[in-house]
Amino acid sequence: LANKQVCTPQEQGMWTISMILSEPNQGAAILYPQGTTFVVADDGCQLQGVWGLGRCEMPQVIQPDNFRVPLGMTMVQSGPVNVGFAFKYGHDQYRTDNSPDCACHPGVGVAQGSQHICKCAFAWNATMTA
Repeated sequence: LANKQVCTPQEQGMWTISMILSEPNQGAAILYPQGTTFVVADDGCQLQGVWGLGRCEMPQVIQPDNFRVPLGMTMVQSGPVNVGFAFKYGHDQYRTDNSPDCACHPGVGVAQGSQHICKCAFAWNATMTA
């Protein structure tokens, strides 16, 4: 992934999950039209997974084959004022509004029709707590 708004290379073992919000009827090639797309990239920004999130209840659990433990999406905000997400991976919890390795930006120039991009770095090698 070449766009630094979507992924910034991280130290080894730190992956990035990015949320891309698209405007209705203006989805781009990697985006799910009219909704929210999540992109996961490894520490070198190599794409590891893409999935869409419609209007669904939270929490949602996602576990692609290359994830060590399930990722639990606990909150998604996609309104005009509040944009962001929260998730749990292993024993750690992340929120775009209060985690040091998370940020949100306007999505200008990222993909046709994108409104906002939020991303968080997380420790991919997390383990579940007992």
